[in-house]
Amino acid sequence: MSFDPTDGSKQWTRTIDGVPIGPMTVAPDLSIGVVPFERPQRDDPVLELVAFSVASGETEWTAPHRASVRTTLPAVFDDCVYASGYTEDETPILRSFAAEDGALI
Repeated sequence: MSFDPTDGSKQWTRTIDGVPIGPMTVAPDLSIGVVPFERPQRDDPVLELVAFSVASGETEWTAPHRASVRTTLPAVFDDCVYASGYTEDETPILRSFAAEDGALI
């Protein structure tokens, strides 16, 4: 849900299947917000980074992202999203994604 910072009126509401597993980060230019999500699936949960338009709430892109509640929140700087997480064997890593389309840099 998004609220207008000047008067608190609701701007938009967006339902996303899954549970956020960390805090949200908003780009300094207010173009996108990024939050890690756990989505329901039959076997293992799908963990991914979800980037959405701050103006509309529409999903801009998603990227696979193994994270936990202990993982620090993503950061957005210039044209990149930086996110810490884990490999399949639980090795801690740092990844960089293009802010525009989520491509792994």
